[in-house]
Amino acid sequence: MTCASMLSENILGFKDHEKVRLLLEQYGLPTFLRFDAEKVLEILRMDKKRSGKEMNFILLEKIGKGVVRKIPLVELDQKVRQIASS
Repeated sequence: MTCASMLSENILGFKDHEKVRLLLEQYGLPTFLRFDAEKVLEILRMDKKRSGKEMNFILLEKIGKGVVRKIPLVELDQKVRQIASS
């Protein structure tokens, strides 16, 4: 959920990423996990939500309002690597 809100912030300008993270923390849920970007990208490239050179993602415009957006795989690659290194 944290990564999804980070993507939403980066792509759609979602303003409540920190609010989501704090709420998850408040309930003792994990808010971040170190991961191997290459492995994640390899799995994403095989995902059924992939359509050609794009991936359908559910992103947040605001809390309670999700939207489906197509993200080019090249852009998704950059975003995943950015999140993995933060």
